[in-house]
Amino acid sequence: MCSRAGLVCLSGVLALVGLLIRPTGAFAFAEGIAGYSGNAATVGEGAICTACHNVYRPTTVAPLVSFEGPEHVVAGATATFRFVVQSQAPATQVAAGLDVSADGGELVTIEGEQEILIDGELTHAPPPHGQPGGKLNDANGVAAWNFTWQAPAATGTYILYGAGNSTNHTGSIIGDKAASTTFEVQVIPAEAAPTETPTETSIASPSETPTATPTPSVKSTATPTLAATATATPTPRVCAGDCDGSGQVTIDELIKLVRVALGEGAYSTCVAGDVDASGDIDITDIISAVNIALSGCTAPR
Repeated sequence: MCSRAGLVCLSGVLALVGLLIRPTGAFAFAEGIAGYSGNAATVGEGAICTACHNVYRPTTVAPLVSFEGPEHVVAGATATFRFVVQSQAPATQVAAGLDVSADGGELVTIEGEQEILIDGELTHAPPPHGQPGGKLNDANGVAAWNFTWQAPAATGTYILYGAGNSTNHTGSIIGDKAASTTFEVQVIPAEAAPTETPTETSIASPSETPTATPTPSVKSTATPTLAATATATPTPRVCAGDCDGSGQVTIDELIKLVRVALGEGAYSTCVAGDVDASGDIDITDIISAVNIALSGCTAPR
């Protein structure tokens, strides 16, 4: 039953009836559509594509839609914008359609973008005969249209309205779903537009030969660093086998070394007897100690 929705519901019903009575091979809004951009000032009173594309399947998902373009445009100037429909179910919803309107200014198509104007609104162009409408998604599941908008002469805030329908490209209204968005553009006077300050380039006269001012080379004079001559403090000689550090190896000390070697004495009682620092006293250490005892402690450890 059509109540307050009025024109929205009625237009949807009429569109659906139109589909049913079309000859075989015709497709749902393949030739584009106006009045369903989400703009309340148009015939759809704020409706979008879902007014008719409302028979969904489990795999039907609404796309992400967005505008890309400048937020400031000089009054009367033309700027380029892009409307993007990003499929959220690219495996099943492989194409897209659009309806874009503005509450001021003039929308203009760009050649090669598969788009037309209907009642001043931008929509997808009719496909070749016998094919479903809309634009196929790219490898990233995106369908997009570039277009231009001529700003009105009056400054102020203007709104672009856009609805994008993500479709399964079968030519029916089943399994499609739409989403809408808006984009505000500030129309500013020409004197308010940012200007670039030209960079001055100094060009030397041909008669002038620029003379480079040599930069004096500073020779670093290193102050020679005098190597400090360390005076070595003589390390006292330690005689192998000189257990008490007396400067000589006695018979008692040799006997002590033999006892340690036989396991009858503690190693700590004559560490000086461990000539090769092996951690114990062996026959080699004892022989070294005997030689020291005979030579009068002339060989250091």
